[in-house]
Amino acid sequence: MQKSIASKGLKKQKTFDASFTANQEDEADKYSAIYMALAGYDPLAGVVVWKRMHQAVGSYTGNMLFDHPLNDDRAKNMAKYASAVRQYYKPDSINPDHEKILVNNSLFSYTEPSTAKAGEGGGIAALFGAVTNAYSEVAAAKAEQRKRQIKQMEQERIAAQRLRFDRLQIANANDGGRGLFGVVVNPSGKAITQAIVALEYLNGQTVLLKDEIKWPAMQAYEQKEFGIPLKPIQYSSVSVRPVYVQLEGE
Repeated sequence: MQKSIASKGLKKQKTFDASFTANQEDEADKYSAIYMALAGYDPLAGVVVWKRMHQAVGSYTGNMLFDHPLNDDRAKNMAKYASAVRQYYKPDSINPDHEKILVNNSLFSYTEPSTAKAGEGGGIAALFGAVTNAYSEVAAAKAEQRKRQIKQMEQERIAAQRLRFDRLQIANANDGGRGLFGVVVNPSGKAITQAIVALEYLNGQTVLLKDEIKWPAMQAYEQKEFGIPLKPIQYSSVSVRPVYVQLEGE
């Protein structure tokens, strides 16, 4: 039903499909917060987990093909959920009112489904509920997709300010192949801890192939020469640009 409600163009987009999964992952985090609190575990522990993940692997929009929330976003959302459910948290003990709280709490309320039979209107009510839910989930997926596209553009805009490629040229490499050579500069006043660079093989304006390269860490204001081996394919030009750069302390 969700697929039929989505427009034909959206159905073909991988990022739109993946945005459903991202919303479901966020919903799972929300439920985990309430269950942790009711079971006697500090719900803020989830925040620590996702902050560690962000420090370890970053929060690049290209990772996981858009089908999970980004690590830094996940940490922020978990902080919000943990704050909402902390009132139910009793350290190292199960909340005695857990059954009642799971029905109605600061994050969600549960509504019993209709007991009416199909001939008494129950079938129509169930269909109406399913259609309403499908419309809501499609709308949420579209909103999530737009948010991620904006996040990706913002990450690339910031990356371009933090990592710069100069004096680029294609030349023969020592192994007999061809390589892209030049100078890379970190113009920011902080060390780069993680970076992803997009290497694109072009035919005119058409991208034939795109590689994403994990770039080495760089010190503040560091400048150094580099060389990237190129694939033996037919292309008219090659471009290189940073798509994600994380600075020390972020």
